[in-house]
Amino acid sequence: MTNNKSELIMSKRLINKLEKCEIHSLEELRNIGSRTAFSKLLLVDRSASLNTLYALEGAIRGVRWHQLNDQIKNDLKLFYKSIKS
Repeated sequence: MTNNKSELIMSKRLINKLEKCEIHSLEELRNIGSRTAFSKLLLVDRSASLNTLYALEGAIRGVRWHQLNDQIKNDLKLFYKSIKS
């Protein structure tokens, strides 16, 4: 993934998985959004967790996922439950 800031926000392991999904930059991640990126990740890693989805959204917003507000986390959690069931 071509952006040093993304490496500060996401693990190298997650970045490698995104690259397997043809997501090669933070800009590409921003363009498709966390939900679409997570859906693509599930195709290569069925064990992707809710925290992974949070990490993707955090990267898009330029923060660690722990800093996402409760409303964003709740929205993402609803999406996660709908796609993982």
